[in-house]
Amino acid sequence: MAALAELKKAAALIVAGDYNPAFKEIAENSNHRASPDNKQSAQRWLFRTLAEGKVSASVVGKMRELATATLNVDYARTLADAVPASAFPGLADLSGLKDTEKEDAGLAAAIKEYYGWFGNWGWFTGQVRDQGMYAPDDCGFVGAHKRLVGALRDYEAKASEGDALLTQQQLVNNANQEQAAATWVDKLEMKYGLEVVADAREREQALLTHLGEHADYYRFVLFQALPPGEQLKLLTDLAPQLKVGYFEPRVVANNGPLLALPLTPVGQSQLAKTVDDLRTILAKASAEATQAEEAIRPDDYILPTPGMTVTTTLGTCDSCGPHERRMLNIEARKAAAEADVVGEEVRRRRLRLDNELYDDPASAGQPLRIDLVTSERPAPEPQD
Repeated sequence: MAALAELKKAAALIVAGDYNPAFKEIAENSNHRASPDNKQSAQRWLFRTLAEGKVSASVVGKMRELATATLNVDYARTLADAVPASAFPGLADLSGLKDTEKEDAGLAAAIKEYYGWFGNWGWFTGQVRDQGMYAPDDCGFVGAHKRLVGALRDYEAKASEGDALLTQQQLVNNANQEQAAATWVDKLEMKYGLEVVADAREREQALLTHLGEHADYYRFVLFQALPPGEQLKLLTDLAPQLKVGYFEPRVVANNGPLLALPLTPVGQSQLAKTVDDLRTILAKASAEATQAEEAIRPDDYILPTPGMTVTTTLGTCDSCGPHERRMLNIEARKAAAEADVVGEEVRRRRLRLDNELYDDPASAGQPLRIDLVTSERPAPEPQD
């Protein structure tokens, strides 16, 4: 209750925090200084804004509810759960945020809303920062909330231990009553004959079979019948990985040979953090495996294979016989002669050009003309 009263007082101051009076004094006073009360009010407004934007909006909702809420254990649980245990940043981390993060959360909008969007941003932010209004003031809310969580954990642990003691005592009483009833049954059975005894032995075998089939359940019942101190000793001896403060010292159910223990708020937050860490690690490993798979490329290998070479029947010659060789020589001489003829023709025409003979170089002079003339002559006289 003391922690709840401290939280209520701190929440009232934080909810009443406002930045306008301090910003107005910076703009209008000749020395551009805000009063200590107004500066503190702006710091409380900044804490409320950061808590709502960076941690959880339900935290600020609970701050506003505290003024009219009924302070009891049930409300203390809801208030403790309103602040995420494993979230970052938490309430205690808000003062360590960067200035840019504080401006993005709402401080920049407040400055621009009050001084205008086209003012001297550097001068305004410098004045606000120099006068300490970039540092949030929690009015002791963070410390009171931590004390509330600790007190609530201790209270629930003691309540759980008391419930466990009552449950164990009831189980012991029931077992004693069953044992007394079994004693009377034994006495009565001794008075009957062999037939009744045989029937009882048959039922005994059925009972043993039943106990063997449901051994885990009866182990669980017998474990609950132990005193709380012995239960805690067995739990810590058989499961040394269980840390004190992370679980409540009572068993609530079983799953086969396994026992179920409720976690404390600290254990729940730690388990959630462990699950998140495992999820992050597995996601990172999967991404790295995918990158490694994409980086792997097939390698090319060149392997020697059997082969053969072919040599012609003539060995290193050009595969020409005597006749073929003579014909090749004749063709070579013919091509050389034709080249000489062409060369002489080129030389002849060049000489004609040098002598300024521009007529047709292919002309062979006056053509040869042949005329056939027929004349009448007397036929020769025949001779004797």
